[in-house]
Amino acid sequence: MGINNFSGNNKNEPKDNISSSQENDIKKQLEQLEQEISPQKSNKLPPSKQSNFVSNIKSTIKRIFFITLGISIPAGFLYIVNLPYAAIRRPVNRHAPVLLLPSQIIVENNFKKALNLTEQAEQLIDNATDFPDLDLGSQRLQEGKVYLDKIPIIAQNELMGYGNSNRVYRSGFSGTKFVEMRKKVGELEAKIFQGTNAKQTLNKLENQLADLKSQYQNSNSDTEKRQIIQQWRTMLNEFNLISSSTFAGTIAQQKLVVHELDFEDVVGFSANNERLATFIGTAEDFARLAKTRSQNPPYTVSEWSDIEDFWEKAINELEKIPETDLEGYRQANRIIVGYEDSLRDARLRKEIEEDSLRSLENAENLISRYRNSNANLDDSPNNISRRIVQIQDIISILNSVDPNSTSYPTAQKLIGDAQNQINDLKSRL
Repeated sequence: MGINNFSGNNKNEPKDNISSSQENDIKKQLEQLEQEISPQKSNKLPPSKQSNFVSNIKSTIKRIFFITLGISIPAGFLYIVNLPYAAIRRPVNRHAPVLLLPSQIIVENNFKKALNLTEQAEQLIDNATDFPDLDLGSQRLQEGKVYLDKIPIIAQNELMGYGNSNRVYRSGFSGTKFVEMRKKVGELEAKIFQGTNAKQTLNKLENQLADLKSQYQNSNSDTEKRQIIQQWRTMLNEFNLISSSTFAGTIAQQKLVVHELDFEDVVGFSANNERLATFIGTAEDFARLAKTRSQNPPYTVSEWSDIEDFWEKAINELEKIPETDLEGYRQANRIIVGYEDSLRDARLRKEIEEDSLRSLENAENLISRYRNSNANLDDSPNNISRRIVQIQDIISILNSVDPNSTSYPTAQKLIGDAQNQINDLKSRL
């Protein structure tokens, strides 16, 4: 029996060991499954919590929507009332000018920037010391014009709120200043345009002179040299045609002195005959321009001034011929006599034009006064007689307008109207 028990115990022990190891493996697998499933379980909320979460999101969205709506509606209204349209701004300016404050501030800021840049441009253009100053002035002007263009035309009147003495925003801007600024910008643009053209002309003359100098120095033909000398002198005279009101004109006069000295150094005094021909030829060119301009009068005072200027330039060219050149000097003086007669005639015609224009203006002033003083008078004999005398005085002034003046046609029309008025008044007596 002892043997049986011993052997029975040995058989049962392996079975117990196998079952326990299998149980352990099963437990481990279950633990792993629980670990994999547990995150998914933790992420899932209970139905009640999910419902609260959704309701919170909807509430937040509604709150954001109403806040956005509450901001956008006033902002949109403020944008609309500040639009530059008369139908919108006039009633707003009359009843609630404070609403125009945003556009007023924008206009003020743009105007200040435009004013600052335009003043810089004006200083650079009017007080230029070199051509880069003009370029910088042009750049500043264009920058200022950008800000000025941002100001609507409607800003000139009360629609912007500036015409309202009770306005909330006190500004240095006004319609008058806006117009003055526009005018100033236009004047500066004209100066830049004239200055640019003058600069281009000056550069062209400088290059042509350099080419002529090189051609003269490299030429071996006397005939060719004489032609070059003639062209050279003509080119020097063209420096005087550049407007002195431009910066390039001022520089041209300074460079002309240098170029004339250079001409004398290169060409020398052996070219006296060519110099004489140049002076006379240039004088004849100016005289030809003066004659052409004065062929079909009448002309305005400004046009007669131009003709007078051409005759003066022609005489000045001839006066450059020195007395040491006896033959050339005598020839020049014979021509000057005729030119001076033409100059006196141009000046006389200019004076006649000025007097005629003055008479016409005086008559027009008297006509205006006559209309104002007699507007409400009755047709009594005394009043009619006095009005006839006044009209006759006006006719007397109009008769002093010269027939060869530009004012003559207008004066004649006014005389006809005045005579008709006299006839009408006499018929009432």
